Amino acid sequence: MCYLAKQDLNYVSRTVNLKNNAFTLIELSIVMVIAAAIMSLGLSIFKANNNQKEVQVQKQLIVIEKALVDYYSDNKRLPCPATQNLAVSDSNFAQEQITNSNCTDSLPANTCNS
Repeated sequence: MCYLAKQDLNYVSRTVNLKNNAFTLIELSIVMVIAAAIMSLGLSIFKANNNQKEVQVQKQLIVIEKALVDYYSDNKRLPCPATQNLAVSDSNFAQEQITNSNCTDSLPANTCNS
């Protein structure tokens, strides 16, 4: 057998092996459909979890609003913010800082009209 014929046979056998090792268009499309289904399922679970968190935050905001309204109705003013520079170990930590009916260490705020 001549050398050229051997090269031709090697070329043919390599192209046959390449055809056997490649994925068909149908196989690739099936994989893409499966991947899309998994991603859509994951997205719906994420969305449901996110909506649940949003409902929880809305409930917390309603509680905070009610507490502020109750505080205002009892004291005829809104609470002053706590001093931000205090250490946790300080006895005034998270306590309202007020002197002579004025808030200290805070910016001026609008008053409530009821």
